[in-house]
Amino acid sequence: MSRAVERSGVEVSKPQSALESGQILLPAILTAIITYFGAHEVINGNLQAGQLVAFFGYATFLTMPLRTAIEYVIAGTRALVGARKVIGILNIPPMVSDEPGLAWPSSIERFSDRRTGISLARGTLAALVTETPAEATEVTNRLGWFTTDVDDVTLDAMPITSYAISDVRRHIVVSEIEPRLFTGQLRSELNPHETATESDIMSAIAAASALDVLDALEDGLDSTVEERGRSFSGGQRQRLALTRALLTEADLLILVEPTSAVDTHTEGRIARNIRDARQGRTTLIATTSPLMLEKVDEVIVLRDGVVAARGSHEELLINDDWYRSLILRGDE
Repeated sequence: MSRAVERSGVEVSKPQSALESGQILLPAILTAIITYFGAHEVINGNLQAGQLVAFFGYATFLTMPLRTAIEYVIAGTRALVGARKVIGILNIPPMVSDEPGLAWPSSIERFSDRRTGISLARGTLAALVTETPAEATEVTNRLGWFTTDVDDVTLDAMPITSYAISDVRRHIVVSEIEPRLFTGQLRSELNPHETATESDIMSAIAAASALDVLDALEDGLDSTVEERGRSFSGGQRQRLALTRALLTEADLLILVEPTSAVDTHTEGRIARNIRDARQGRTTLIATTSPLMLEKVDEVIVLRDGVVAARGSHEELLINDDWYRSLILRGDE
C-alpha cells in the first residue's frame, strides 16, 4: 500500500511541477521573445525605441494574468480530484442500514457479548481492563455497534441487530479515547439534542469536574468553541466530552480512558462523581487507572480476547498476578 501511494505521489508531482514551473517560465519566455524580435526591428529601423518599450510594458503587464490563469488551472484540477473523492465516499454503500427493528425496551436487565464473555447487569458500574488500548477499542466498538461483527452482542438475550441502529445510537453511547469537539456554541456542543435543562448541564459539568473550565470562559456556556476545540487543553477537552456523554443519559454508557489526560486530583473527583451521575444506569469504563478501578462495582479483565477474571480491584490485585503486573506497570 505504501509503495502504491509513493508511486501515485510521484506521478501526480510531475504535472503539478510542470504547471508551477509554467507560472514563471511562460511570462519570462513571452517577455524574452518580444524583447528579442523587437530589438531586431529597432535595429532594422522598422520599429521605434518607444514602441519597443511599449511592447515590453505590455508583455510585463500580461505576466500577472498568465500566472493567475495557471493558478486557476492548478486549483481547478485539485478541486476536480477532490470532488471525485468526495463523490466516491458518498457513493459507498453503508455497512449498516437503519432498517426498522424491534421497539426499544423500557429497561434492559443485561448487556452481553458472548464472544468475550462480558456481561453487565442493569445499573452496574464496571471497568474493562485490557493489555492494550487497541484491544479495548475493538471491544467497545463492537458493544456500540460501530462494526459489522456484532452478532454476539445481545440485550436481554436479543441480538443487538434486532433493533434499529438509530435506537442503538440513542441508548448506547461510546465516548472515544480522543474526544472530538466541533465549532459552535459550547451549550450546543454539550447538549446537541437540546434534551437537557440548564440544571442538568451544570450538574453534568460538575460531575465531570469541569466547572473550572466553564469559569475560565468569559461567556460561559454561550462561549464559542473553536475548530476541534483547539482553545482547550487535552484535559479540558476530555472533561467537556465526558460532560456531553453524561448528558445523554444512555442506557449503556461506554467510556474509553475518560481521565487519561487529567491530573490525579481531578481524576479522583471524577471517579467519585461518575457513580452518582450514572445511578441506576449501566456504565462500562475501559481503563487501567487505579483511581477509577477502586470506585467501580466490578473489574472485568480481558486477556486474549476473552474474560479471564472479574472481581473487585482489591481482590484482583491480591489474586491475579497478570492484573497486578499490568496495573502497577501503568501506575509507574
